Parts: sequence; C-alpha cells; structure tokens
Amino acid sequence: MPRPSRPLRRRRAILALLLLAAAALLPTRPAAASNPIYFTRFYPETGHNLILPFLAAWDEWGGLMVFGYPISESFMDFNPDLGQHFMTQYFERNRFEHHREQAWPYKVQLGRLGVEALQRQGRDWTTFPKADPAAPHYIRRDRPTPSLRSSGATGPAMGWSLATPASASARAWRCLATPISEPQLETNSSGDTVLTQWFERARFEYHPSNPDPYKVLLGLLGTERSAERRGEAPFQPAAELDLPHARRARAPPSRIWSRSVGR
Repeated sequence: MPRPSRPLRRRRAILALLLLAAAALLPTRPAAASNPIYFTRFYPETGHNLILPFLAAWDEWGGLMVFGYPISESFMDFNPDLGQHFMTQYFERNRFEHHREQAWPYKVQLGRLGVEALQRQGRDWTTFPKADPAAPHYIRRDRPTPSLRSSGATGPAMGWSLATPASASARAWRCLATPISEPQLETNSSGDTVLTQWFERARFEYHPSNPDPYKVLLGLLGTERSAERRGEAPFQPAAELDLPHARRARAPPSRIWSRSVGR
C-alpha cells in the first residue's frame, strides 16, 4: 500500500491538532456529586437546598439580594387564603409557592406575607389612609418606576424613597407591587425604626445609612412568619441533595401530599 504523501501527512497532523485544541476548549462534565444539571443548589449558610422550580424563579427575580437565603426545604404547606396545599419554600424575606394549575410564568408566586403579617399584628390594612391620586408625588428622576402612582386596586400611592430594590427584576417587581399602605416610620423585628411601606406580598424598608444598592430592602417577613415553626422538619438543617433525591423532591405536589398523609 503506497505511503501517504508528505503534504497529506502534514494536513492530517494539523487537523488532529485542531481537534485536540477544540476538545480542550469544551466544558468538562463535572462529577455527579456536584449536580451537573441546573436542578438543585445547596446553601451551607442555612443548611437548605434550593431546587426547581423555585431555584429558577429565585435566580431570575433577584436572588440573594432580594429574597435572602432559603430557610426551609421545599414542602407541602397550607395556604390560608386559598384553602389549598401548595409546594412551598421559605426564604429570609419571602415565601415561594408553586401553583401548578397556573400558566407560566405564574406557576411560582410569592405568598401574601405582607397581609398575613398585618393580620397577626391585628391591623386591618383596608382601613389604612388612602392616597389622593391628584396629589403631587416625589419621583426620583434618576430611577423612575411604575410604582410611583396611585394603585386603583388598593388606593395607596408610593413615595420616592421606597422605590423597588435595585436588584429586583421587572417580573419580581410586578409580583410585589401592590401597595396597601402609605410610607410611614415603623420599628421592624430587628429593632430598627425605618421608613416602611407594606405590600400584599412584602414589606419595603428604607435604610438610608446602607450603601447602594442596599438602601431599600425587603423586610424579613419569611423569617418572622416561620419563627414559630422552627421545630418542624422542613425548617431543620438538611443534607445536600444529590440529583436523584432532588428529582424525587420535585415530584408532582399531589403525589408528595398523598405520601405525606399515608395514601
């Protein structure tokens, strides 16, 4: 058999080198223990796992800066407003709920922690003073926001100092932005007296001494709401989930609920 010519051997050698270089640039497959699929993430700071679909929503809507760390595992919990059980996960500053019956992107919703917190305090937000839509409102020209107008549904209008947290996405802002009070000074659970505005699903606090972008923060409603439940299993520190266990945790809520009640 005739031996390949020198130019042909050279071209083959160059092609082999190019293939090796291209292979070196490809991402390597991580070990199975590091969860190669975007499916679950473990936070040793609180000892809890964050899995889909809450993981994707948490990342998209602002993540740690807006909602804080997860402080529970995902579990079936009762929603008193709707009288139903939903897959739920608590975070320091809010509560996520998985509403499978809704169309995307409304499957993951924030709990009505603002309303619930006021109810626990014995305060009826429907009796709060309402804003006059015709009255002038201060607007930050450097960061205009649609919140700076009267809400036809609830009445209050938002003042300049409680603009949306800078890291919150537009989708998260729409989830939060139903004000149910005017801005007013209140003392939070940390003992700080701060300008506060209540929303159906959050409490905004203005901390002027904080550096940007931490002046406007969501209150620690998730931590406050779950304080009396710390002894329950979902709130206990957990082990990091591997991929098979994360898949099992994402089983349809109806199946998980059936298992939890022994059916």
